[in-house]
Amino acid sequence: MRKVKVVLDTSFLLPILGIEVKEVSRDDLAFLKEISSKVSLLYPSPMLIELMGKVLKKAREQGLNSLPVEAIKGLGAILSGTFIEIINPDVQAFTLASQMWLNGHRDFLDNIAYACSITLNAYFLTLDSELVSFLRKRKYRVDNVVDMAKLRKILS
Repeated sequence: MRKVKVVLDTSFLLPILGIEVKEVSRDDLAFLKEISSKVSLLYPSPMLIELMGKVLKKAREQGLNSLPVEAIKGLGAILSGTFIEIINPDVQAFTLASQMWLNGHRDFLDNIAYACSITLNAYFLTLDSELVSFLRKRKYRVDNVVDMAKLRKILS
């Protein structure tokens, strides 16, 4: 039996770095950690830029001149590969992400995450209703796009 793959959107990694996301509960994070031994949790490498951008923005808002210790520890945990696997998009993923951008979805990093989920035959765990709306409107596949409730149902 092939291992289920799930591409994570950045919202699900921010709490690991100490940034609260109201739609992502501690229970959700515990569930992801619990399933990480049975499911491949994937995060596209270009999205590390988005992740760090959000951490730096939060640090600036707090008047800090360096990253908080919690963010550094969280980043170490993410990059260690023990919980989440950092993946490199292939040519197909970049091509699909580019097509999406040319068709009107201007968040290229979200496009990459979605495209990786398609090329890897993986679920895409996201909270981004704007992206999902774009995908539906432009007739892209959405059968693999899930929220936390749907992922729990699939994996139970």
